[in-house]
Amino acid sequence: MAKKNKNGIYLLILIVLFGIYLLFKFVINTAPDSNFDLSMLSVDTAKIAAITIKQPKDKDPLKLTETDGKWQVTQAGKTAPADESTIKGIYSVLAEMKIQNVAATSQDKWKEFQLTDSLATEVQLFDQAGQILKDFYIGKFTYRQRNVYGGMYSNNVSGLTYVRLANRDESFIVRGFLPMSFNRDFNNFRNQTIVRLDKNAVENLSFTYPADTGFVVSKADSAVWMINKKDTADIKKVNQYLGMLSWVRDVKFDDNFTPSNDAVYTMQFSGKNFQPVTVRVYQKDSVNYIINSTQNPKTFFVSNKNGTLKRLLKTVSDFKK
Repeated sequence: MAKKNKNGIYLLILIVLFGIYLLFKFVINTAPDSNFDLSMLSVDTAKIAAITIKQPKDKDPLKLTETDGKWQVTQAGKTAPADESTIKGIYSVLAEMKIQNVAATSQDKWKEFQLTDSLATEVQLFDQAGQILKDFYIGKFTYRQRNVYGGMYSNNVSGLTYVRLANRDESFIVRGFLPMSFNRDFNNFRNQTIVRLDKNAVENLSFTYPADTGFVVSKADSAVWMINKKDTADIKKVNQYLGMLSWVRDVKFDDNFTPSNDAVYTMQFSGKNFQPVTVRVYQKDSVNYIINSTQNPKTFFVSNKNGTLKRLLKTVSDFKK
């Protein structure tokens, strides 16, 4: 009797294991057959001239277009320069986008994988002639942790994204963080740069303030900076400021601002192998200011004196020993 019960337990274990095998084979990890075209999501990124992104939450689609090597973002009648590093990131994702597995072969799983028209983000890629190169939907995203030899701190995480092509029923699993690249709002696609410089190339910091309170901090040699060419500056403080200038950015914009008066504050950064960068600061109201830079001349940023403006504006005492 005990032997019979034991055999029954073994049989139950075999049934459970077989069920898990079927689950992974046909639901979770459905591998394409030998005749399946694994490259159907691939695209020649060199041919891309425009990208349209339609997110479920947005009434109007967002469009990225390239003209003479420069990208811009447009949505709901608003246009702004696009962030080049964001575009490069998208290109990198598209270049590596390959089918890992077939998640399902019918529309029955679309809702579960968030690939219905009302849940997914549609991405369309166009060439110079306006012809669609690729039309696909981005759905559910999951993390997968891979254990690498070396203990818990050697673990790394990869992303898996469910994707489907327009006019096809199959749902695919693609390795990569696709939602992070495409599910962004208008401002997150914009060029957010105010100043971006190589700190080692900067040799002159000029601050023009009201009532002749401005000053200049200039490089005398590799280890010495001078204030107004007479007082030695604190090299640590200068380096901290230069480090900040390696990338100053903000996400608060004013698309309706037009300068009507002279700038209240002006800063200019110059040096070797780059065009001088001028930052102008205008008074918006009793609290807020507008920041504009020659590195991003069509964009106006909003800041109070506790925001980005505080990082840019310095006094002589900020550089003294």
